[in-house]
Amino acid sequence: MPKWAIHRKWCRELGISEEVADGTNELIDFPENWISKNIEADDLDLNVHIRYLQEIGGNNGIFTFAP
Repeated sequence: MPKWAIHRKWCRELGISEEVADGTNELIDFPENWISKNIEADDLDLNVHIRYLQEIGGNNGIFTFAP
């Protein structure tokens, strides 16, 4: 798996924010950490979080998060 710095570089070139790149990297590499920081214990509706990532990443037509 490439280092996060490489992911950030490509995301910048594709118009994806560093926040989305890092959040996605953390979700993939450390899902327990991401979930504990971003999802309340009683809020398990992942569609809400997917929509949030779509909003902060913008819709650049390259990547689409699908629930």
